[in-house]
Amino acid sequence: MPTDQVYIPAGALSGPADAPGNGAALPDSVKVSATPRFTPNQYRRLMAATGLDLSKLMADAANVMQACVWFALAEAGHHPTWEEAGDVHIEFEVAAADPFSDASVTTEPPSAATGG
Repeated sequence: MPTDQVYIPAGALSGPADAPGNGAALPDSVKVSATPRFTPNQYRRLMAATGLDLSKLMADAANVMQACVWFALAEAGHHPTWEEAGDVHIEFEVAAADPFSDASVTTEPPSAATGG
């Protein structure tokens, strides 16, 4: 049964969660980055849990989101089933804006055609 939210910073966790089931309650939601992070062993466990390879998983948007949740939970040390991962809310982590890359700044001279 889901509990509180767990925040998983992008790239902050590493290492496999190999033990079969840890009995810990799953969080109500997880934050994940747009780029999932997972180990080959986690990928193998996901394939075993779903019966699908990565290309088939990635063909369906709902499966992509569920896989992101599954990997985030695995990185946090949980051992969810595929169905359990489908019940955890997903929050996508938005990268902080780079204050040094303002898209409105230009190095081009003003246009004579626009009078600028």
